[in-house]
Amino acid sequence: MSDDDRGFHVTKPIVFFDLETTHVDVDKARIVELGAIKIFPSGKRKKLELRIRPGIPIPAESTEVHGIKDSDVVNCPLFEAVAQQVYDFFNGCDLGGFNIIRYDILVLSAALKRVGLTLDLVGISVIDTCKIYHMREPRDLSAAVAMYTGGFHLGAHSAMADAQAALQVLLGQLEMYSDLPTQADQLFAYTRDSGAVDVGGKISQVDGELTFTWGKHRGEPLWSLPTHYLEWALVNIPFGNDAAAIIRDVMARRDTRRNIQ
Repeated sequence: MSDDDRGFHVTKPIVFFDLETTHVDVDKARIVELGAIKIFPSGKRKKLELRIRPGIPIPAESTEVHGIKDSDVVNCPLFEAVAQQVYDFFNGCDLGGFNIIRYDILVLSAALKRVGLTLDLVGISVIDTCKIYHMREPRDLSAAVAMYTGGFHLGAHSAMADAQAALQVLLGQLEMYSDLPTQADQLFAYTRDSGAVDVGGKISQVDGELTFTWGKHRGEPLWSLPTHYLEWALVNIPFGNDAAAIIRDVMARRDTRRNIQ
């Protein structure tokens, strides 16, 4: 059954992807495997599957999850060697996957940033099937596969298998829930946190004020925060480039206002 037959309408390329990494902590995580499926409006699909040497030891607890050991990637390229290939595959595409907003997008953005490339999230729709699933049936990916496809999630924690599973879960969700939007941008709006103005949900608009949704200054207007804190946050917090642009804009407008005064 094709994607269109199951109600998912693609008007621009969208990449469903998954990462296997060294750590669950976004700041420490380095990519060891990437699996991605690009769907074009024509219905054509293109895949990208990479094993990557992370440049740091893979912790035993991470190997227990995805089964990838240091010896498995010793002859694989470092991320910097494949970064341009990854960037070209993702550039300008909407994004899809399972729990990618809180993890995979941030890890991939950070990996590209370290080699001087930017995963541009401005104007990009993100379909996180985990959010749809938790809104309807709060469980994990394997249970989602069973519920929405009637099958089993074979190869769990293999990047390509997880990316494929996330896509199949979305198609099953669209089939099961007739009231779900079928356009990527509409699905993104449906699953987006209330008030969120960036893909990662780090910044929210409350009563017309832009505020952080985390940290010691959570809920405080960005314009009122100390400059040194905003500068620190830009360096140390894994923002997407859309959130970073918002923060820089607030700082610039505030500085302009002060100079005028």
